Amino acid sequence: MTADAPRIWFEVGFLIDHFTSDLRSNGIQRVGLELLRSVRELDDVRIGLCRFVVRPGGTHLEPVDYSRLEAVCAGAAYIPKGWPRWKDWIRKTARNAVSLVVPKGPADRAGMAPGDILLMIGTDWSEAGIRAWVRTARAERRIRFAAMIHDVIPFTHPRLVAPIFLRNFTRNFHETAALADTVLVSSQFTAAQIATVCQDWGWPTPRMARIHFGAGFVSADLPAAATTGAKLPESFVLFVSSIEGLRKNHIQLVRVWRKLLDRHGAATVPSLVFIGTGRLVDGVAAALRADPELREKVIAISDGSEELLREAYRNCLLTVYPSLVEGWGLPVAEALTFGKFCVASNRGSLPEVAGDLIDYFDPDDDDDALTLIERAIFDAAYRRARTARIAAEFHPPSWRDCASQLVAVLTREG
Repeated sequence: MTADAPRIWFEVGFLIDHFTSDLRSNGIQRVGLELLRSVRELDDVRIGLCRFVVRPGGTHLEPVDYSRLEAVCAGAAYIPKGWPRWKDWIRKTARNAVSLVVPKGPADRAGMAPGDILLMIGTDWSEAGIRAWVRTARAERRIRFAAMIHDVIPFTHPRLVAPIFLRNFTRNFHETAALADTVLVSSQFTAAQIATVCQDWGWPTPRMARIHFGAGFVSADLPAAATTGAKLPESFVLFVSSIEGLRKNHIQLVRVWRKLLDRHGAATVPSLVFIGTGRLVDGVAAALRADPELREKVIAISDGSEELLREAYRNCLLTVYPSLVEGWGLPVAEALTFGKFCVASNRGSLPEVAGDLIDYFDPDDDDDALTLIERAIFDAAYRRARTARIAAEFHPPSWRDCASQLVAVLTREG
């Protein structure tokens, strides 16, 4: 690649902001870290790292050094939750976090040249000031802009989000889709949803490109987040997701486990383990408080380390994923990568992730979910057969291939 080839600038503010306050990564952080690390391993690709910084004079773009970004992701600027003098600590640590990754000097030192590409994998495109900067830079510097839209759930499932979030998302999405030279998506489902939303609202449909995500954990270990010493039970079914909100549908699994206990008794029913950030929604928490037997069988771990998650995947009986809607579904791909059978919702993008290697149920039908989960737990021969098929047929998608596809899409002419 020639020295004047376009440079791809990864906007990494979403990583810095997240790991400054939480050492546990969620789906968006996993995608960002894996893509960035994989792109850096490719030959003949020019990349840069940058972040937007809000200062009294406005929104500015600053370069970021990769080694210093890794330091932040490894906890160098971590703000412990519940710190006694939290105001002073947050102010000091936030200032240190900026100085850690942003070289001192004038604003907009990233040095974007005409034809360079600004890539946003996170959700910083939702900030009006950042979009205004991009709009000016596209006109004055003739850069290109690509944004990843992970889903449009506020449009398609408004009952799952707060009304104010829907109002904000409507404006943010509309302006971003109009501004972007390319909108990146992870599934055909999300691409179709975006096209439908644009048609329904009378907006032009943006140019879209699907990027096939890889599977697996971050390639460089993050430090273990502080844990409460949670231990995994001897026999358990695993559900990995954020532990909050209605969308992930934890409550359906609680109802299914109550029925399993009624049918089979506590001695034979495996535990149900939730692992993810957040806390149980009121309906789930209330159901567990009211049912001591169920409470013994349902375990929520919101502060586990990366190693605990790996251990959970290795040792679980199977995994479940009852989400009402997904833009992709990394935990399903992760389960298959560990060779584990999964019983999942038939909604959204999930069938794209696993094809016919797993079983699917209607997340609005408890009986359907019960039938498939019960078979997967108690029919050992069936579970072994499905697991053997995964071992024979599933080829974990590579993050390196994902990175190569991303570069090809972004550097394509036109």
